[in-house]
Amino acid sequence: MADKYEQFRNNVAHKFRTNREPLRIFFAEFLGTLFLVALGDGAVAQYVLAHEPKVATFLSVNFAYAFAIAFGVYICGGVSGGHINPAVTLTMCVFGRCEWIKLPFYWLGQFLGAFLGSAVIFTVYYPGLVDYENYVRGEYLKKNDFSYVNSTNWVFESAGIFGTFSSPHMRDYVFGAFYDQFVGTAILLLCVFAITDPRNMAVPKHFVPLLVGLVVGVIGMSYGWNCGYAINPARDLAPRFFTLIAGWGTIVFSYNNYSFFWAPVIGPFLGALFGAFIYQALIGIHWPTTYEVIKIIDEPRGQVIETVITDPKGKIVVSSPL
Repeated sequence: MADKYEQFRNNVAHKFRTNREPLRIFFAEFLGTLFLVALGDGAVAQYVLAHEPKVATFLSVNFAYAFAIAFGVYICGGVSGGHINPAVTLTMCVFGRCEWIKLPFYWLGQFLGAFLGSAVIFTVYYPGLVDYENYVRGEYLKKNDFSYVNSTNWVFESAGIFGTFSSPHMRDYVFGAFYDQFVGTAILLLCVFAITDPRNMAVPKHFVPLLVGLVVGVIGMSYGWNCGYAINPARDLAPRFFTLIAGWGTIVFSYNNYSFFWAPVIGPFLGALFGAFIYQALIGIHWPTTYEVIKIIDEPRGQVIETVITDPKGKIVVSSPL
């Protein structure tokens, strides 16, 4: 019986297995980005809907997003590099680290994954959304505000669970929202290039997802107040489209007279390119043109215990215990 089950399982796997790299990239980025949004925005949902500081705080949202990024990259990194961000993919293509022909498969997986991740949050937290809806509508009525009396749309306050929106103090600063996203994503890509540069600190591969996640968490703690630190066009635009069709209406795009929704899309693309350029201009291009990577092996176990990188003159550039 066990042999028949094993044979059946192998037959099914063989039937659906693909060796086509573009499809593998699509599947990997789809799943990685789905987890990013489902875990990250799930923390936002808990923060918004509970309206109780004992349940969640903005700090918990930052930590959740840090680990959501890390786990998303762990899930798909071995297949696609774990971009889970269209701005990262574009930057990798521009700097010759990813083939342009693969970019559509990355983007398609990322945007669809983020969209489905939003659907997961909506279905899991639907009872909470209904409860919050009743609470907010009651608060409006207490203020003699009848905006939602005859409205069939969800209240705008819960749309921020999915897409990002600027804080009240930013509403008159259209360029400020763009600049906020530009700077945040520039920091992200500068750090990504530093972490993944083998000539710099030679970060062990298995630590890379955690460190990239921590970078996102720090960006949230430092720059999250203004606009919610989307720093990822897929993480913002796909959920925004989801809310458009799930009952929040066009306000998710028309917010602040259509002056905001483009900022978390255009800002990250340009900021990512700028951050990578700054790293390459000030650090990356100044390494010796040739260098040697020496792996020090623990003979009994056969494991690499230290990586030493030397320049053409034999001088140690990096010595990194693993």
